[in-house]
Amino acid sequence: MADSAPLHRHWPLSAAAMLLAAVTLSIGGCASHDMSDLHRYVAEVKRRPAPPLEPIPEIRPYEPHAYPEHGENPFDQSAVPALRPPAATIAEIPESAIQIDRDRPREHLEQFPLDSLRMVGRLDQSDGTWALIRSPDRVIHRVTVGNHLGQNHGLITAIGESQIELVEIVPDGFGGYKERDTEISLSESN
Repeated sequence: MADSAPLHRHWPLSAAAMLLAAVTLSIGGCASHDMSDLHRYVAEVKRRPAPPLEPIPEIRPYEPHAYPEHGENPFDQSAVPALRPPAATIAEIPESAIQIDRDRPREHLEQFPLDSLRMVGRLDQSDGTWALIRSPDRVIHRVTVGNHLGQNHGLITAIGESQIELVEIVPDGFGGYKERDTEISLSESN
């Protein structure tokens, strides 16, 4: 038993030595600079004819499916009279005289929805009457008649004691625009 202990202690060292010898031999085998057999193999593979390509699959032409009990296209709105106004009604709609000035520079408060702006006060000064507006970013802005607010081209037309009156330009549903009167009232909670 006493002899097995020293042998057991040296065993991991001999395993490491054998592993080191195997790695050294494998690296030594790769050190050969003669790669002529590899070059011959690559040349042989390149000389082989390419396999033929599969033909493009035939695409069948579209065949519409006829649904039973549907003589008309279910998506054709002319088949549903209640959804399509008569042609005379469309022709009678006048072209909207209201146009949006797309070249006008946008003001800072036009980036916010109108319902997110709060009137928090009013200033009467020698140069005019000003309304104080708090934007969603909690900044107080001073505006007067002629300034724009909200995302619908809202133009301030009057500043009262407790409200700002504006005219917005909104779509009319027929491809044009219409004016809509609205107001922002003085906020109770500042």
